[in-house]
Amino acid sequence: MEKIPLSDLQKQGLMLEQKALSRLHTTGKWAHFIAVLGFVVLGLILIMPLTLYRSGPGSVFHGFSPYALIPSLAFGLVYFFPVYFLYRFARLTKHAINTMNNAMLAKALLFQKLHYIMLGVLAIVAIGIYLVLMAGIMLGASLF
Repeated sequence: MEKIPLSDLQKQGLMLEQKALSRLHTTGKWAHFIAVLGFVVLGLILIMPLTLYRSGPGSVFHGFSPYALIPSLAFGLVYFFPVYFLYRFARLTKHAINTMNNAMLAKALLFQKLHYIMLGVLAIVAIGIYLVLMAGIMLGASLF
């Protein structure tokens, strides 16, 4: 694919036709739905361990260590950023299309870019963790 220099794109003043704007608006609506759903899941991720920690005597989870909250809080913190970036993309896209504001649409697309970068980094980290775990399991299995 041929790469177009940024200066040439700025000179051309890229314009979107009505179909493209309509599709982008629909994408913004779905992104908003997914982001809100993501915030709900995030709330559950953060509330569930607290509920387990606060369970009383006689409960299956009595004696639940407060240190068990750390992985949940860490996962919640990491999970927050892609959901936040998606939410910002959705809100700015909707507002930019309604007001026909090019600068706001550019900012919305920046948040979409950040969302995808974050997902890519998380995927690379997850693959790395899986590879290290697999190597550890194979090494451990070869010792026995």
